[in-house]
Amino acid sequence: QTEVQNLDQYSRMNNVEIKGIPKGNSAHATDIAKNIGVLVNVPLEESDIDICHTVPARGNESENMIIRFVTRKKRNEFLAASRKARLTTITLGLSDTEAKLIYVNEHLSPAKKQILGAVIARKKETRIVV
Repeated sequence: QTEVQNLDQYSRMNNVEIKGIPKGNSAHATDIAKNIGVLVNVPLEESDIDICHTVPARGNESENMIIRFVTRKKRNEFLAASRKARLTTITLGLSDTEAKLIYVNEHLSPAKKQILGAVIARKKETRIVV
């Protein structure tokens, strides 16, 4: 079981997950990825992206987007720069009125997301500063 979970996570090593994309933008996923790249000073070319698509998020008005990069180096560059930027739906041109935050994270497997969720919940309970 653990080996399967590790392989599942390993298969996502070149991916990032972007949360907070307003619904209805799935046709423009690659353009959104390139736009984020420009905003964080890590320009993306078509050749940098293996695949880019949206996936539904649970009970939200937004979707998540997955970007699989061709190289891990480009993925790490993009991820580090995106985390430093405070991206919103307005800065990405996805909304004219409401500035909702856009989060760029590692693409975790369901097992790793569950562990992360438990750690965050525990941190809130005990008020531990990490």
